[in-house]
Amino acid sequence: RIILSVPSEELVRQTVTNFERTFGKRFRHGQPIVGAWYGKVKHDARIIVACHASLAKTLAPYFQVSRGKPYTDEAGAERFHPIGCAFWLFDECHLAGSDEVTKAVEAIKPKTQLGITATLKPGGIPRFRKVVYDYQIEPAIRDGVLVEPEFVYATAEEQALDPNITVLSMIRRAAPAGPGVVDAYTVDDAEWFANFLRQNGIPAMAFHSKMTEADRKSVMRDLLSGRLRCLVHVDMLTTGVDVPGLRWLAWRRERGSAMAIVQQGGRLLRKVRDPRDPTLSWAGPKDRAVFLFPRKPDWMRSLALT
Repeated sequence: RIILSVPSEELVRQTVTNFERTFGKRFRHGQPIVGAWYGKVKHDARIIVACHASLAKTLAPYFQVSRGKPYTDEAGAERFHPIGCAFWLFDECHLAGSDEVTKAVEAIKPKTQLGITATLKPGGIPRFRKVVYDYQIEPAIRDGVLVEPEFVYATAEEQALDPNITVLSMIRRAAPAGPGVVDAYTVDDAEWFANFLRQNGIPAMAFHSKMTEADRKSVMRDLLSGRLRCLVHVDMLTTGVDVPGLRWLAWRRERGSAMAIVQQGGRLLRKVRDPRDPTLSWAGPKDRAVFLFPRKPDWMRSLALT
């Protein structure tokens, strides 16, 4: 088997869908090519896409108590051919250092492990002995993989206002360029701020974990079609939800380090090339990504691109 582990159930579903679109659903002999593994969903396949939280709880025991073809050993007892793992790919591998993930790796014993992340911590990640490929932001921009970032800070007049009014003023300036997102402190705060934006003329909706999957998909369609200009989220971009065509990102919450900028902002920097992307029809080609800050954080001065 090949295992691809990702940090959230939503990302499992996204990845399985993308794999099926690319490779199809089954091999010619009928075996599934890719299967989802999270919560109560357990689909075995040649490629298993699993949520980090399910690795130790259900996936490792499944590998240990294999459901392979039975055979009889020398003592006459019925055994099963073990399921092995030839390759394990960790997406967002900076989140894969927990004891639970370590236990799963020790139980499954993959022959090869590879981790990918946009937020490599200083000193690396203990599970991986070396960095085999490092793609910096400057060459990625030159190659057309990413767009240029633009950092925008509130004016002195805006900073003198109530903080929510400050962010509202900045969003008003950014929204004509296309769809964007702004963060919230809690789910209730996301709902409140989305309503606050609507009352002030910005088509906005909250996007959070308490919504049903159908409601989240509906909100995303409205954003990409142009009916909405803003999503208010708690940690949507951190958990791996990709939103093609985003043009700007506003931060209301204080950030203590550059980690959130790299993790969330990296999604915004992706260049949109697909002509079928509905945002291109009303927002124009994406040539830059705008980051809105009510105030410039002290640690921002250490970033090379600011």
